Amino acid sequence: LDLELRGAGNKALVSLQRKGDEWQLAQRDDWRADGARIAAFLVQLAQARRAEAKTDREVMYPRIGVEDVSDANATGTELRLAGQGIAARLVIGKPHKVSGGRFVRLAGQARSWLSDTDVGFDPDPVAWMDHRLLALPLARVDRVRLRPRGAPAFALVSRDDRFGPDDAPSGAMHDSHAGDDIASALVALDVDDV
Repeated sequence: LDLELRGAGNKALVSLQRKGDEWQLAQRDDWRADGARIAAFLVQLAQARRAEAKTDREVMYPRIGVEDVSDANATGTELRLAGQGIAARLVIGKPHKVSGGRFVRLAGQARSWLSDTDVGFDPDPVAWMDHRLLALPLARVDRVRLRPRGAPAFALVSRDDRFGPDDAPSGAMHDSHAGDDIASALVALDVDDV
């Protein structure tokens, strides 16, 4: 399955591709994408319904943001879904503040619609990244070596269900949880962008 969001001038904004068990984000050199967020969006999109018919006149499309994205001044976006047995293009327009829905139009069709839910797709590639660089549960950590700048290197080891200096008795640390805080640094090591 591939998802691609295109904006004004038919510019690719977000390109997501499913490869094996993971999603990849083309705009970030095929970095892992957030599969849970993509799945949640696809469920929301699948459950969305047409709440109310809107204009079918092309001259009115810009008012609700459902004009063709080949227009350099298009205000909406076009979501393209492609995969085995799937080929769809949905023009996503402006949100409807009162109903919580969004104006949409299937590409190639004249009639636009107000959906019953907001099916907006974030145009920022960073929003679709899997920000986890490393996720290592603390239970799998046995020893942590630290080399502080301008200070001697030391190690923390797991003893008596706590992390403490490897060369001191288990009760030697004044704050018994301070070592756990240091050792848990890799529990969720995230990146903002790549």
